[in-house]
Amino acid sequence: MQSKVRIYAKVLYEVLKGVSLSEQKKRIHALYGILKKRGDIKISNGILQEFQRLEKEQKGKIGKAVSARRLSSSVKATLVSKLKSMKFVLQDRIDPSVIGGVALFLGNDFLIDNTILARLRKLSYGKRLSF
Repeated sequence: MQSKVRIYAKVLYEVLKGVSLSEQKKRIHALYGILKKRGDIKISNGILQEFQRLEKEQKGKIGKAVSARRLSSSVKATLVSKLKSMKFVLQDRIDPSVIGGVALFLGNDFLIDNTILARLRKLSYGKRLSF
């Protein structure tokens, strides 16, 4: 059996889908009233966390690409198609400190770090070991 938190979160997700912001506010206020009436207001934080998890799940997992400059359109298109086949959504970020190359993270997992900064760190680490 599902927990109350999960049930409330699923209901909230369904009733907020595809409605205007003002209507969403009304529906959230109504849910607040129901929670208060049933004595479930204490689990509202859990409901919100579960709601956020459901929302992320529906959007897809996030694949982050970090590069020193903007990705070329061909590289970006390739990444988007590969990540889409794995049910990830591309989110790219520019970080000049990586100097060059690309780092790719899938969800919370690190996948590839082919940046110049990473290579310099590896060289630095290797020199410390050889002394």
